[in-house]
Amino acid sequence: MGPGPRLGAGLDLPWGPRGFVRDPNGRDHVAKHVRTFVAAPPAHGRSWSHLFFSLQPRDRSLPDVAQYRDAWDHLMECLPEGAARALHTTALDLGAPHPKNRTRLLSLVNAMVDRYGLRWINEDLGLWTLGGKPLPYPLPPYLTESGLQAAIDNTRLCQRELSVPLLVEFPGFAKGVSLPLGDLDAYDFFRRLIEETDAPCTLDVGHLMSWRFLRGHRGEALLAELERLPLWHCFEIHLSGCLIDNDAFFDLHHGVLLPEQLELLQRLLPLCPNVRAVTFEDPALRDDGTLEPRCAESLAALAEIVPEPSGGPRSVSVPADREAATEHPCAVRRNERPLRTARDPRHRPANLQEAMRLDDHLSRLVWDIRTRESFLVSGQLSAANDPERRHLAQIDAEELRSLARQATGALLARAQPGVGSLKECFGDAFAAWRKRHPADRDFQHLAETFCANHGQEVREGMTVERGSSLEQAFAEFAQTAGLLAPRAAALALAKAVARAWLVSQPLAFTIPSSFQRCETGVFAVIDGDPPFLVAAIGGQLLEGPITELIAALLTGTPSEQAARDQQVDNEVALATAAELRQLGLLPLLPLRTRPTA
Repeated sequence: MGPGPRLGAGLDLPWGPRGFVRDPNGRDHVAKHVRTFVAAPPAHGRSWSHLFFSLQPRDRSLPDVAQYRDAWDHLMECLPEGAARALHTTALDLGAPHPKNRTRLLSLVNAMVDRYGLRWINEDLGLWTLGGKPLPYPLPPYLTESGLQAAIDNTRLCQRELSVPLLVEFPGFAKGVSLPLGDLDAYDFFRRLIEETDAPCTLDVGHLMSWRFLRGHRGEALLAELERLPLWHCFEIHLSGCLIDNDAFFDLHHGVLLPEQLELLQRLLPLCPNVRAVTFEDPALRDDGTLEPRCAESLAALAEIVPEPSGGPRSVSVPADREAATEHPCAVRRNERPLRTARDPRHRPANLQEAMRLDDHLSRLVWDIRTRESFLVSGQLSAANDPERRHLAQIDAEELRSLARQATGALLARAQPGVGSLKECFGDAFAAWRKRHPADRDFQHLAETFCANHGQEVREGMTVERGSSLEQAFAEFAQTAGLLAPRAAALALAKAVARAWLVSQPLAFTIPSSFQRCETGVFAVIDGDPPFLVAAIGGQLLEGPITELIAALLTGTPSEQAARDQQVDNEVALATAAELRQLGLLPLLPLRTRPTA
């Protein structure tokens, strides 16, 4: 590919009506309007040079390409021939100071690279989780020396393990959900990271403007100081729909570009000698796959700035040979240490413990309303030492409360694949809460109370293995708070876990101890009169009351078996066990019965 940028598109494809859906035969496929959009000529009349799609978790299984194969195979079949393909990940957590287990996720990404011929991987530099829990919007990295070192270490790790180049994207900064902490300017932070790792990078013009806007810059100053960015390393420029309203900046991803975004693109292009891709990100699509009218206008304006190269459309390619890799920052070979610029002697390696402590403090402030209000009253955390206290002192009270409201509310309202939201799983608990707190119409007080009391136990995400599920933590909270009786809480939890088992294999969270494995799945017997069975077996959900004999056969230990031997005829027990075995429901333990006389 010769010099000069190419125009492409990027889409976030969630698992649902606007992205990947399941057909009546149980196979995943891409939604019709997406198929039409990627296959048909775009509104500006030119073929897409490249297309990228965001990797959203399909469910709560451990990352495995088999879970994504049907949907992504169908998507790739729809793409126009010749368009370069790339992937936007959303779980590498490049800004996270605490160690992350990325092994399975990186293996999944490499498997997708091999299967679909992907050219590069992109991810926003930031924190996609906090305290082991997912966030509704990624936080920026900690703008400190230790936060920078953590981001450098994470980037190098991913560079070593990924089989194609990793493009690091400048993070977004949104008022009320970002809460940047640290003294470093984000432009300087990003430049130093990119130069230290010699990584190719993505400059999202909306993200750049969001940082400048957050810092109080307006007018010409909003687009200034571009020389502080790693311009030589810029391989891709993103443009997604943004809005400035009532002196607030919103990165809406709705496909309508601001005039300032187009102006910033025009300024960046001549300053970035290695830019190869300009990407129109997340345009709004109508049901027939065409662009919403205002999005079409934005794309037309974008096409005027990124003209068709001479010789017709050509797709973006990333140099992959060794000679090019020594000259071009967009070529990082697998298992080779990336080229680095010399470390500035004024910057010494940071103590990552500082960033870890800051991360722990912020996690407590976001998820625990008691800690948060105590901090806002006193102005400090009792456990904070001087460096963290200085950064925490930057926090604006309303910004912190806004971030906490959105994070805790999103956690409570999150719909889990195959399971639904907590309100759907624990409807009686929500009704009991509403009766006690009629003013809590949106259940925000419930969300913050739950997170403060049991939410710290939740550990879910693509880089978390065998943590506690959201449902288990809520069941324990509902029982402790007196919202549900023990049997009702156990039954609601069992049904949620069984449904999760049917759609997510292997589960990334710990299955409650009440469950047992059987020949074709898992089951739980809930004590009561009568006992209640909840099972996920043979790909189906089985639930209902059972007899004492069946409950005893499913849950018995050898000592309990001896007691039952006095009451249950051997013939009856064996017949019942045979029926259970036919259902695939018998525990993976030998059945013992009383010998016949």
